[in-house]
Amino acid sequence: MAYAFQRINTASLVAQYGFYYFGVIKGMDGKAKSADTKISGIETPDDQTIVFHLEQPTGDFLYRLTMTATAPIPEEVAKCSKKPGDYGRYLIASGPYMIQGSDKLDASSCSATKPIAGFDPSKKLYMVRNPSYDQATDNLRSNFVDGIKIDVNSNLGDIFDRIDRGELDASLGQEQPPKAVLQRYLTDPAKRPRLHADLADASGYLSMNMTVPPFDDVHIRKAVNWVLDRQALLQTHGGPQVVQLATHIIPPTVLNGRLGADYNPYASEGNRGDEAKAKEEMKQSRYDTDKDGRCDAAACRNLVFLTPTRRRTPRWSRSSSRAWPSWASS
Repeated sequence: MAYAFQRINTASLVAQYGFYYFGVIKGMDGKAKSADTKISGIETPDDQTIVFHLEQPTGDFLYRLTMTATAPIPEEVAKCSKKPGDYGRYLIASGPYMIQGSDKLDASSCSATKPIAGFDPSKKLYMVRNPSYDQATDNLRSNFVDGIKIDVNSNLGDIFDRIDRGELDASLGQEQPPKAVLQRYLTDPAKRPRLHADLADASGYLSMNMTVPPFDDVHIRKAVNWVLDRQALLQTHGGPQVVQLATHIIPPTVLNGRLGADYNPYASEGNRGDEAKAKEEMKQSRYDTDKDGRCDAAACRNLVFLTPTRRRTPRWSRSSSRAWPSWASS
């Protein structure tokens, strides 16, 4: 575990969130030249204990320790990965599952160490039960299925055809189903229960730079919020079956629904916007010199809002998965 933090602290490995989250540990400055460099604020008095010395009280520190980069890393394996991203092909698991082929990894020397067969970031991720995992020591996770198989497939049509045939369990990633597929699932009573649009604990939004005119005026920003046709934006992003309209910046799931869609400071009929209220806000803006509800300042000319009509995702995220009940016999 201490070695994992030493890797986070190594400048050449460019840990994405190393100093931001773990700079509170004494000696963690993200400037170490090598992962062999010990961190002054981390002690390991024995094989069962790790001690962190912090620069200041940090109430959420235990939560920070659950982040991916803090997972235990065997030094004899990770020391061979000198560049950012290299270690991913040699990832050693301590949880209920491991990458298929992990048990065949030869860590006797860097020249003998070869990428684990079950993972290729451009093609696949195959996981099997970790034989070293003890369910009795873990009340959060389980390994009920024998394995999980994820294949990267950029052909969405093929993915959904295979799901229909029962060859795959799901399509993962942020890609929406093709329109014909979505319509089939929405109209077929047998398929409708199999369509899931899960909240992402996040909100999409149009950005307004508050340091640049005219958006440095709060009344301009409010006018934009009032005039937006949210229903049109909803259809642009796949419709109500795929996304929900955000009525405030905090997703309902973050607060367990306590701040729901009933809180909507810019509510309008049919979510089509309210031009009259937008004009009232505009009249209060310094950029509306004649107070007619229209922005007549030079800063308001040639402004363009851009929003994608189709969410673009990395190719690797268009994947399909299969959880098999008896991997050894497949």
